[in-house]
Amino acid sequence: MLQQILPQQKFLKQDLKRKMRAYFSMQETEDADRSSLERALYKFNEAREKLSNFIKMRNLLEKGNITNEDGYKVGDVLYTHWGYDCTIIDFYKVIKTSKKMIWVVPLESTKEYGCGYAYYAGLIKAGDKFESFETQKVKSSNPRINGHCLNIYDGKEHYFSDPD
Repeated sequence: MLQQILPQQKFLKQDLKRKMRAYFSMQETEDADRSSLERALYKFNEAREKLSNFIKMRNLLEKGNITNEDGYKVGDVLYTHWGYDCTIIDFYKVIKTSKKMIWVVPLESTKEYGCGYAYYAGLIKAGDKFESFETQKVKSSNPRINGHCLNIYDGKEHYFSDPD
């Protein structure tokens, strides 16, 4: 898994440098308005946070894995579904295991709207790419994120509905 994400580190560093140059070059011009400076600063901070999360994830991956007593393995895909007036499904990938803990990262998903359902609903399936590099440490005996139970993903499409 480490070999899969290392090429992205170079891209993230270049993106951060690009956004930093854009922000500082805008700051030096007198005609730059406040909103464009704020947007540039927001993009710069967002890129910096993404790189920081990536480095934390890379450091986790470099440490060895321990066999998990609940059967989770690196590469397992998990999902959670939640929502009151809609069905929201989030996917996560296990990137590290220890005896009683797992570390997960959110995955992007592919949505197919329509499919015989209402226009704001359809089928969803886990993707291959990380949505962000923000890792979350979870107990493996009863894995939950934000109070929602994580289940092992079977690879099939699931029904979702977006909020109105």
